Amino acid sequence: MDRSETICQLSRNSFGRGMMLEPAQVRPFLEEKVMENVSIYGPAVIVKTGVGSGELLAKLAAETDAEIVVVEPCIDTIRAFIDKYSGASYSSIYWINGVFEKMPVDYYKADMIILTDYLSFIESGEAIDEMRRVLQFDGILIAASPLLSGDDEDGIYDEYMRSMFPIHNEYYFPEELQTILELNDFKLVNYDVESFKENAAEKIAFFAELTPEIKKTAEAFVSENRDRLASSCSFAGGELSVPYYAGVFRRLKPDTAKGLK
Repeated sequence: MDRSETICQLSRNSFGRGMMLEPAQVRPFLEEKVMENVSIYGPAVIVKTGVGSGELLAKLAAETDAEIVVVEPCIDTIRAFIDKYSGASYSSIYWINGVFEKMPVDYYKADMIILTDYLSFIESGEAIDEMRRVLQFDGILIAASPLLSGDDEDGIYDEYMRSMFPIHNEYYFPEELQTILELNDFKLVNYDVESFKENAAEKIAFFAELTPEIKKTAEAFVSENRDRLASSCSFAGGELSVPYYAGVFRRLKPDTAKGLK
């Protein structure tokens, strides 16, 4: 199975589940952050990268007047959302079956982009280039994702993720993500971090639905690295503590961006 097929399968399996994409434990925090900034900036056009679990997208469509362009790599997930929410009127949603690294969206189309939980397993450099192209000057990017904690200097959480999900690249530390985005003409406005508990056995079982053979490998990894996980991720009782980051960035104008650099 190639990367695009794996991502499509992940999208399909995540919809309505609240596991990998827009985790259920952190959804109230994420929804509050997103809706607060939608209220502050009043975007006319929002581009959302992926359907995610579906709940955040449904809330956006129901509670804002914005046009919402959803770029989703899996057509099955689009159909699943439409079927699940068939009783509601979501005429403000425009669907694009495509990838984030080559978004079929016009230059400067978006007033806001909402990016949740994808940067760790897509080609992040290409995706950030596309978001910079699509977002208007002074537009807002909301980037949300699990990140590495300050105690995880050796990246054990990345190793843990790759044991289950081999296409996982890496999570960033908050300062790293800020630096990467600022080098690409985005300036941090503010951010919040909230930790949530993640059950290792449940997560392994979720990814085993995608790739059954990883179950034993991932379980062995957790067993062999209990001390490292406990030290870096507060692993106890089968659960890890995972920091979840939600940052708000402004797309800089060319003269401002030049000054920043």
